[in-house]
Amino acid sequence: MLGFFAVATGLIGKLFGRERKMTHLVEYDLLMGLRNRYSTLFGLRHDVAQTEHIGRLALLFIDLDNFKTVNDTLGHNAGDIVLQMTASRFAETVGQSGTLARIGGDEFVMVVKGDEIEQQAVTLANDISTMFATPFDVRGSATGTRGCRSR
Repeated sequence: MLGFFAVATGLIGKLFGRERKMTHLVEYDLLMGLRNRYSTLFGLRHDVAQTEHIGRLALLFIDLDNFKTVNDTLGHNAGDIVLQMTASRFAETVGQSGTLARIGGDEFVMVVKGDEIEQQAVTLANDISTMFATPFDVRGSATGTRGCRSR
């Protein structure tokens, strides 16, 4: 009987481990480990429903301009490297003041909460714009996306 419980406990542990892995695959981007569109929209539904977030929530949508050119000229592997470098720079820029997510190929979202949210969002957008002034060095070739579009 003790052997049965040991086997059952082991199987249950494996199932929970697989469930955690499956949840991670559903909610996070495989290339960068950032939250994906599904996870971000789920979180936003929750955030918007909270009355304490009224007037204290900003959403920055960032679409990289001319990113297709990077993939076409340097290849998709280099494009993936540029996306990873971009995500790293975004993460440094947003820091602890917000949440970063990748919602599409070259589309990112930053969710920011807090007081004086309009000024905070404008400052963050300016910091992101400044961030792109430094080109990415991919395999010895400096490249950029020629800025980004924020909506």
